[in-house]
Amino acid sequence: KERGILGEDIHEGKRTLMVINSCDPCNKRISDSKKQRLIEILNMRTTDELLLTEAIDILHQSGSFTYAQDKAKHILISAWQNLEKSLPSGEGKNKLQDPANILSTEIYDYLKFGGVLGFW
Repeated sequence: KERGILGEDIHEGKRTLMVINSCDPCNKRISDSKKQRLIEILNMRTTDELLLTEAIDILHQSGSFTYAQDKAKHILISAWQNLEKSLPSGEGKNKLQDPANILSTEIYDYLKFGGVLGFW
């Protein structure tokens, strides 16, 4: 399966965390018509870059990228804090901590740059 396609999750019609947050009735950052438009585009399973970009713009306007960034970072930090307690101090623990920090940065960058490149 090819990776790195613009809007791959949108093209596949996936209801991701960002989509769910965007369409939440409590999300007042975008209108109901924009929420409906996002669902329409998802249902199209399109490869049209203009439509994919429109959907990405709606996700940005809804604040869902920031929401997903915060959620991912919280989950990663919480996971590391729980794991860290059970690991003995030493080189092995330090080696594990570095990838956790790197992964946190990669998650942030992934979401910051659209979270729709299909890397996951």
